[in-house]
Amino acid sequence: MLDRRHLLLSLAGLAVILLVNHFVFGQKISNLQIVLTYLLINAILVLGVIFRRRQSRVVDGWHYLTPGPMEWVALVLGAGLSLLFLYIYHFVGSARADAAFQMQVLKWLIVAFSSLTALVGFYSFVLSTRWNDERIERFMPFRPPHTILLRDVVSVRHEVWSDCLLIEDAAGKRLRVSVYQNGAVSLARKLTGEPEPAPGS
Repeated sequence: MLDRRHLLLSLAGLAVILLVNHFVFGQKISNLQIVLTYLLINAILVLGVIFRRRQSRVVDGWHYLTPGPMEWVALVLGAGLSLLFLYIYHFVGSARADAAFQMQVLKWLIVAFSSLTALVGFYSFVLSTRWNDERIERFMPFRPPHTILLRDVVSVRHEVWSDCLLIEDAAGKRLRVSVYQNGAVSLARKLTGEPEPAPGS
């Protein structure tokens, strides 16, 4: 799922980080270090997509989606950056004249990164999705499963804004599945009727 849109969004994110580093933090970290870190993180993400398992985990006739490498990387990086920013906020601080503004920006960064990390953790590790030859079930703690019968599925498409596989049935019930989860490709093939490739191909 590597395309021009992802590349442009990624480069826009890098530009924002460089601008914040220059105008807010006075280039405490060199731009070269930021660019090299950006390249390293993107290399890890690309490898995460490449090495994602196409097949789902199968237990007693049920196929289960499991978190893919990209989701693990996002969770670990998000938690690490949130903790780093929190440490800087509480124990390092700033000696610059605009220290109050710097700390305010840092607080926004902590909220943003920790919120996104919590969302990744919830959708990738708390929600559980499985399917068999009859239905797809999505489990959420303390709620009954959200079920879609395969015979009722009328639409399967890639939703651009969420980067998810959007499944919809005749009654209008919808289910979003992260394309980065292990087994998402297998589920898409099941829904579209595309045959699974032979082992080793």
